Amino acid sequence: MNASQMNDLDDLLARSAPPSAQSGPALDAAIGALVDEARSAPPQRRRWSQRPWAIAAVALGTVGVLSGAAYGAYEVLDNEPWMNLTSEAEAMSADFEWLTTAPGGDTCVVRLTGVGLSPEQESIVAAALADPHQLLAADDGAVRAEFLGFYDDSDSQQELADRETFESWIDAGYNSVTSLDIARGRGDYADTDLTPGGKTTAERSVFFDAQLRVVLDGITAQGVDAMTYLTPQTACEASE
Repeated sequence: MNASQMNDLDDLLARSAPPSAQSGPALDAAIGALVDEARSAPPQRRRWSQRPWAIAAVALGTVGVLSGAAYGAYEVLDNEPWMNLTSEAEAMSADFEWLTTAPGGDTCVVRLTGVGLSPEQESIVAAALADPHQLLAADDGAVRAEFLGFYDDSDSQQELADRETFESWIDAGYNSVTSLDIARGRGDYADTDLTPGGKTTAERSVFFDAQLRVVLDGITAQGVDAMTYLTPQTACEASE
């Protein structure tokens, strides 16, 4: 991983806060190491990034939750599944949603919110998400190789799981891209059926990071800088 990628990882991790984590010394040690690394990064504008995100960077931290174009665009409300856009941002926003089944079996809605997209950019994003097999073809295993390289270089990641298990988490994220369906969107899930945060484990984090990196990189390859214009969030079905 080059210096630029590491700086991006530090910056994005600094914007993510795991809501909860499975107990265990290995996971605690890994989270502690990542938090220490993030604290060494330059201070970030954090006004809108204090809530516990459902996409939590426990394992890799390679997907942020607040795009460069979205700073100052959100108001945070407690116990709501999504960040709320300000009225000014709402007027120039577009949401793209799909369902995914997280490790553990619960159904989650993944949302990408674009703030400030031109009509042409919005069309590019929609077309990219409508063709998940093209997203996978554009990736051609790049995210898997990057994640495994990070795993091989990280003692804390190796404490979380053996390499075969870790790779299976990545593969689950890849497989989830094949069923991405923005035409169906969130299906029957209303906001009242969803909750932010929820369970956070290394497996779930790698799963969501892999899924979203393939998607965001694929969109970027088609001409829209996803890490600048799109903010990813997840909300999962509320526990009984």
